[in-house]
Amino acid sequence: MSLTFNEPNRWGALFPTELPEKMAQSLGILPGERVLDIGGGGAPLPEADVVVEYDVATGRDRDGACAPLDRRWVVADAQSLPFSDHSFDFAYSSHVLEHVLDPAVACEEMMRVAKRGYIETPRKMTELFYGHPTHRWLVDVVDGVLTFERRLFIESPLQNMALAHVVAYPGAYQRFLIESRNLTCVQFLWSGRFRYRVIDSPDWAMAFDYDNTNHAAPAHFLFALNLLANGAPPGFVASHARIAIEIMPGEGVFHLLDGVVKLLSGDTVGARAALQTARDIGCDDAALAENLNLSGLGGQPDGAHLPLGRGWVAKPDAMKDALARAHRELEEKQKQLDALSGSRSWRLTAPLRAFMNLFRKF
Repeated sequence: MSLTFNEPNRWGALFPTELPEKMAQSLGILPGERVLDIGGGGAPLPEADVVVEYDVATGRDRDGACAPLDRRWVVADAQSLPFSDHSFDFAYSSHVLEHVLDPAVACEEMMRVAKRGYIETPRKMTELFYGHPTHRWLVDVVDGVLTFERRLFIESPLQNMALAHVVAYPGAYQRFLIESRNLTCVQFLWSGRFRYRVIDSPDWAMAFDYDNTNHAAPAHFLFALNLLANGAPPGFVASHARIAIEIMPGEGVFHLLDGVVKLLSGDTVGARAALQTARDIGCDDAALAENLNLSGLGGQPDGAHLPLGRGWVAKPDAMKDALARAHRELEEKQKQLDALSGSRSWRLTAPLRAFMNLFRKF
C-alpha cells in the first residue's frame, strides 16, 4: 500500500516515520527552519541541523547499532539540552521519551528550546506485547494529555509476541509499522506548549529499574528468548543476548542463550564455545546438555533447544523447508480429494454416505 504524506486512516493523521526522508514535509517543516532531532539514534531526521544523542557507544537503546556520527551530532541528554530558549523552530523526538529517567524534565526541555515539534513513542498497548528491554515508561495520549506511566515488569507480559511477528513477516511489518502506525504508536504533533502527565509508582524500583543490573540483564535475556520462541530471526536478537552477558557475565543461562543464537545462525564453533562457558559457570538448565550434544555432532543442526523450558526452535532455513514441505503435502492431498470427488465410485456411493451421516446424528 502506497501512502501519501500524512494521509489519514481511520485512526486519524498518519505520519510516515519509517520513511525519514518524507517526514519533514509530512510534519510541515519549512525550508530554512532550524531543526533539532533529540535522540536521533540510527536514523536521524535528514533535515535536522543538530542531532542530540546521549549514548554513541553501546547502542543498547538501538538493538546494538552504532550511531552514524557526523558534524551535526552533539553528545547530550534530552533532560539537559545545551541550547538557548527557542533556538530551534522544530524539535523532533522519535522513540526516545520512553527511555528517559524523567519524562517531565525532557518534555519541559523540548518546549524550552523549540517553538513546536513532534513526539513519537510506542503506545502503552503496544508496549505490553511488543516491548523493548530499555524502555522505562508506558506512553499514551489521554484526553489530549501526553501520559507517562511507569513500567512495572522485567519481562513483557505477552512475551514480545507481536514484535517477533512483525520482524519475521513483511506483511505484519507493513500493517503494524506503516499502515496503522498511528494506532500502534503515539504520534504527537505540538506547538507552543503541550500538556503531559507522569503516573509514578512508589515501589517502581522493586519492579523494574533499568539501572539495576539485576533487572537490566534479565530484561535483555528474556527479550531475546521471547523473540526466538515466537519466530524472530536469530540475527535480530543476537545483540540482546550479548548485552545480557556484558551486564552480567557470570550468569550461565545467558551464555546458554548466546550459544543457542549462534547455533541457529550456523556458527557451530562459536556456539560450542558459548555453551562450554555456560557449563563451566555451572549452568544447570536442561537445554545446555541437549545443545552441547547438537553442537558436537558435526554438520549443521536444524534447530536448538531454548532455555527455561521454552521448547525447540528451528533454524530459519529449516523452518522454511518444513513449511514448504507441508504446503506441498497439502497440495497433493487436495489433488487426491479433487480426483476422488470427481470419480464415478464417489458419485455412486453418495446415497450411502448420506444415510451414514443421518445415522450418526442419532
